[in-house]
Amino acid sequence: MISKNYKKSFKTHTFLFTKITTFDFDSLRPHRHILLAMQYEKNLIQLKEEKFNRIKIPNYSVKRQENIVTVDIEFIKGVQLNELTKNDYRQIIFEDLVLRVDVYGKRKTFHDYALKNFIIEDGTKELYYVDLEHYGEKSLIEQIKKFNSRFEN
Repeated sequence: MISKNYKKSFKTHTFLFTKITTFDFDSLRPHRHILLAMQYEKNLIQLKEEKFNRIKIPNYSVKRQENIVTVDIEFIKGVQLNELTKNDYRQIIFEDLVLRVDVYGKRKTFHDYALKNFIIEDGTKELYYVDLEHYGEKSLIEQIKKFNSRFEN
């Protein structure tokens, strides 16, 4: 099972989130919706092999049928990064996401630094990046610019 268990007194809670992405048909480019779905699926499969040091990625499974990609992802119980907590994790995010180079020497990482994409897990205080569709290649300059727009004080 890909979900986390959270123990609470005499019971255990398990949360699972399902995200279904449908790529729309475009009559001018009739195969584009399938190709986009295949690329999204491929990125998510590649992401499973990656590590981001101190930033965790929830466990997930992915399946595609034609132009529809379904992702079942463990729900991380916690709080979103916010204006009060962002400075506690700023350096970690900068080092482990912005400056990251993958195992193939490419700049493949997450590129949306919206605070809502980060969850601080209850109990462990571990930082999770939860919006997996933002995984891809960006230049270092683009990464720094996006990071600074979210994390400037």
